[in-house]
Parts: sequence; structure tokens; C-alpha cells
Amino acid sequence: MGIFRAIQVDSTEVAIVLNSLAIAKQPAGKLIAAEADYRAALLLAQKLNFREGIAIYTGNLAELALKNKDFLQAEELARLALPISVAIGRQELIADHNHKLAAALHDQQKSSAALPHARIAVEIFSRLAAPNLAEAQATLAACEAAIAAGE
Repeated sequence: MGIFRAIQVDSTEVAIVLNSLAIAKQPAGKLIAAEADYRAALLLAQKLNFREGIAIYTGNLAELALKNKDFLQAEELARLALPISVAIGRQELIADHNHKLAAALHDQQKSSAALPHARIAVEIFSRLAAPNLAEAQATLAACEAAIAAGE
């Protein structure tokens, strides 16, 4: 990666590599380094107007915020990613960002606000037979249970 930075190559490929590095660092617990790589990928995608990258990397930062239990930050990032994913028409990203937004809202005890996003995520993931479906269904069930319990 240092080679790309040393020669100052700005390309979507470099942004993709930075995102991949961030993904690889998470299982090793290198969350601060992963966040730095996601942010570098996002900045490069913004500079290049690489809208798909902007949506993906913003969503990845939202996921990282969820893992860090920074639910306000996760909500903010998911809200930024969602309209971009809608604009580019990527159904799996629309579902993913709705799910992240629903999870962030639910974790802030805002299950009523989370519910429509959870439903959209489940509906799209069901249509796509996506591997994330079970997790989205669990979030939807948690929202419904919280609302039924009076949250």
C-alpha cells in the first residue's frame, strides 16, 4: 500500500485496496487501523466522485461504529450512506444500510423509528436470498419486541 501512496496514485483501485485492508484488519482486532483505512478509502472515493465506493465505505464505517457501540455515529453514517445507495440503485447496499440504520436506532431505544428500516432490509434481503437475511430478521424481531414491550 505504501507504494500507491508514495507515487500518489489516486484511483478507485487504491480506494478498493484500502477498503480491503480495513476489512482484513478487523478480525485481528485492529479497529483503529481499520477505521483509518476506511476513512482514507472514503476520502479518495469522494475526491474521485466514486459514488459506489462512497456508499460502501461510509456503510463500512457505520458497521465499525456499531461494533464499537457508538450508536449515534453509526446512525449518522448509515443515514449518509443510504441515499447514495438508493441513488446508484444497488439493492444489497440499500438493504445493508437500512439494516445498519435500524440496528443503530434500536440500540438507542428508538425501535419505532428503526422498524421501517428493519422491514425494508428484510424485504430486500429476502428477495436477494442474501446471507445477511437472518441478522436483519433478528433486528426486525428485536424492534417489534421492543415496541410490543412499550419502548
